[in-house]
Amino acid sequence: MDVFDDLSSVWWDDQGPMKVLHHINPVRMAFINSIISLQGKLVLDIGCGGGILSESLVRSGAEVIGVDRSSSLIDVAKLHAASELLAIDYKHATVDDLLETHKDSFDCIVCMEVIEHVSSPRVFIGQCIKLLKEGGYIILSTINRTAKSYFLTIVIAEYILSIITRGTHDWSCFIKPSELSVWLEEYGLLVRNVKGLHYNPMTHSASLSSSVDVNYFMVAQK
Repeated sequence: MDVFDDLSSVWWDDQGPMKVLHHINPVRMAFINSIISLQGKLVLDIGCGGGILSESLVRSGAEVIGVDRSSSLIDVAKLHAASELLAIDYKHATVDDLLETHKDSFDCIVCMEVIEHVSSPRVFIGQCIKLLKEGGYIILSTINRTAKSYFLTIVIAEYILSIITRGTHDWSCFIKPSELSVWLEEYGLLVRNVKGLHYNPMTHSASLSSSVDVNYFMVAQK
């Protein structure tokens, strides 16, 4: 995760190395809002980074806890939230740390572009699910393992256009929707929705898509 530590100082620069996160954030939020009414809900943002999504969640009425393994990113998130007068509970912590205090606690867990970066995603998801209330939703986004995803997210995005820092992704760690849905169902969840995310790097625009060949969301309910 060192590549993300190195980007902490430019996380909130919407024209910098993290600009894609800024561009896709409105689509992420629109999708989340289509799944659950956030007003008054306790939401966990796993892998919150510098807080781009967390701030949008709290502006939509949620009570938000954001966690990340990077202490430098948590510091960035805290400073930016304070500058915006937003109350967000940021923690330099892991999912395992939260299990000591927040088991069966959250109405919704969002985990965006995280599981392709962890060493054991199936185990990681199982730990996340323990934090969900009965009836709660987990909303994941990740990248499909296809030839198209390799070409677009690594060859084009990292090496040709340089809109994502080189080394961010490892294609072998990408996860097929069929794999992710099996893991969720093995843990007793019902998969409620699968939707693709399309990003156009030339126009900096993002939209939901019926294609899950590259980026996609998956929603499951406990």
